[in-house]
Amino acid sequence: MLHPVYRGEYSALGNELLRSLRELGFTLRFAGETMAEFLDALRMGNADLAIARWTGQFPDADTFVHGLLSREGFMGKVCGNPEIERLVGQGREELDPGLRDSIYREVEGILANDALLLPLFHEQVYRFARPEVEGLNVGFSAPTVRYEDLRVRAKR
Repeated sequence: MLHPVYRGEYSALGNELLRSLRELGFTLRFAGETMAEFLDALRMGNADLAIARWTGQFPDADTFVHGLLSREGFMGKVCGNPEIERLVGQGREELDPGLRDSIYREVEGILANDALLLPLFHEQVYRFARPEVEGLNVGFSAPTVRYEDLRVRAKR
């Protein structure tokens, strides 16, 4: 599966990844061209490899572990497994921050040891504003900037 962004905005990266896989001897057949076809294939989990894109809703480990890897998660059908599912449940119920952290580190260990998920990059978002612009807060997810909150301080 290939997320459509790797045919558009990130086509240089997508083309290089596909070229490298072919060069290594992989035969590639795609599960669809459109976003709808990509999402259907992802929900079915019927691919050996998914080159995807995903952004967490908020900066908490549960967003990534549950939202990405659990049965209900974005990539759960592709790279989830029963041990990860068990740890997801355990992490969601744990109140002690130290124990919760160790549970999520266990998940990281499984991902690394079994090569289930390989993060390629983290998108960066930048916004610049003159000093007289007030109310600018860059958020973690969409909307990155709430433009309705911006004001320009009057010059005196």
